[in-house]
Amino acid sequence: MINRSARFPTGHFFLTMMALMMVEALTGCESKSVPLETELAPETGDISVVVCFSNGERDNSIPKAMAELPSTAAGQFLPPVGEKLDFFYSAISEADNAGKLLILVLPEGRSFTGSRDHLIVQIDSNGLPVAVIPDIVPEMLEDSLWDNPVVRQQTILQLISFLKPDMIFQVIPEAGSSLGVIKFWQEHAEQNNITVSLYSPPITENHYRGWGAFTGRGIENQTLKGMDMRGFAATVRLISGLEWNIPNGGYPAMQAFYLMEL
Repeated sequence: MINRSARFPTGHFFLTMMALMMVEALTGCESKSVPLETELAPETGDISVVVCFSNGERDNSIPKAMAELPSTAAGQFLPPVGEKLDFFYSAISEADNAGKLLILVLPEGRSFTGSRDHLIVQIDSNGLPVAVIPDIVPEMLEDSLWDNPVVRQQTILQLISFLKPDMIFQVIPEAGSSLGVIKFWQEHAEQNNITVSLYSPPITENHYRGWGAFTGRGIENQTLKGMDMRGFAATVRLISGLEWNIPNGGYPAMQAFYLMEL
């Protein structure tokens, strides 16, 4: 069946089987029995959610804990080499430059001015809203809807349903919340046509490798091996319909996706 999506224009996001075989060889996955001339593209939701666990979420056992979750792929990052790399804020700018409508949940004092009227919610270290641009109905800002990281995801899902954004970028400051947040999106993302990328960035000075995970629409249950932060960032860009093939940008973790024939 032919399924042509405007999010994956020819020559940009379409991946030939030869490229897939190369990626699988690099990641240790077995190649699938598909004719070499077949063009394949990752199946993803129309909405992309990116979640960064910013403080204290330093648990390298998280990928193993997610191994049995349906529609979820996760892996620990390769040890970082030298530089500190976190693409979160640069990806926000890239999404804005691409004309996407955004919901941003950012730390207190961190704002963003873009080309569209994005919804920006600034939260304190407890996850409570301290500033919102532009104003939204006060009922959506009740403390009870934000003070628990998992309940906060339900609030954000309601905002998604109301505002119909293209992408959501969210920082979660509370430690110990990652598994509950991942399970929430594993249960709700696919039915809402959402693909979610979640990660805990490496901390070189503490020898913490960090981890990355994907769940929701189009994600195949996999343990991801050989993925570094650059590869994770490239995968997020691919999911989100952004340019991923950039200098020193890494290569997407294609084993995370179900692939559709074009």
